[in-house]
Amino acid sequence: MMIRQRQWWQVSSAAAWLVAAVLLFTPEARGQGLPPCLDADADGYADCITTTCDSAGLQCGDCNDVEARMHPGLEEACDCLDNDCNGLRDELPLCEILDADGDSLVCENENCPFVYNPSQMDSDGDGVGDVCDNCPSVANADQADADGDGDGDACDNCPDVANSDQLDPDGDGLGLACDPCPNDPDPQAVCADVFEVWIDFQSPAGKGSGLVTWKPLPEVGVLGYNLVTFDNNGVRTQFNPVLIPCQACDTGLIPTYAYIVPKHKSGRNLYVELVRLNGAREIYGPAVRR
Repeated sequence: MMIRQRQWWQVSSAAAWLVAAVLLFTPEARGQGLPPCLDADADGYADCITTTCDSAGLQCGDCNDVEARMHPGLEEACDCLDNDCNGLRDELPLCEILDADGDSLVCENENCPFVYNPSQMDSDGDGVGDVCDNCPSVANADQADADGDGDGDACDNCPDVANSDQLDPDGDGLGLACDPCPNDPDPQAVCADVFEVWIDFQSPAGKGSGLVTWKPLPEVGVLGYNLVTFDNNGVRTQFNPVLIPCQACDTGLIPTYAYIVPKHKSGRNLYVELVRLNGAREIYGPAVRR
């Protein structure tokens, strides 16, 4: 822990104040028709060193007459004030905790109290230093970050979907993680909403089996897929023993999938069940023979 050292001039200054206070506090220095010294902060101390006045009933040496937490004899409180009026602020070793990032800047001078930044650069002027600002080029003093991805809402291209990479391949201002049309530079674009499912009975698994192929919508927030059928009573049967994982998942791309189902004759009640990252499920189909 680094302890601040007093400079010779600071010690000399403090000593000068003390000598002047003793001289002016003597009876000979009082009551000579001078106006009474002011004690604006009512702390019992007046600035009767730099001001010619009658200090009767008061002690001299107040270095800030509008702040009661500053006068000679007070103990330093690590509050960014020169409490004891000795010319030093927060000089106690314990006060080093105010400089948690070690850049020698504290209190009102520090715009990133927990990140080392001696330059104090604040490009957007919002009071938060660039090195700890989650939108260093856009003013956002509240530092709101709804999705918790480290990018502030004011500059996040997907403010409701976590995407710390901020990828935007089509440059439309919508991040890849939330852009419904990731390959269209028009942010108002409406993409095709066709989720195609086919079944081909020329399956490599042999007679009676079918090769199911599907081409989904741009994958955003997708976990994977199931192949399912529903009987006349709506009872669901799943073909794949484990979830078929997504290939593009959260990139907005559109891959093509294929899965072999055994002994399936028509495909008319065969569907693809999409499972999203949040657990929601969507049904597409039925499969069309080709």
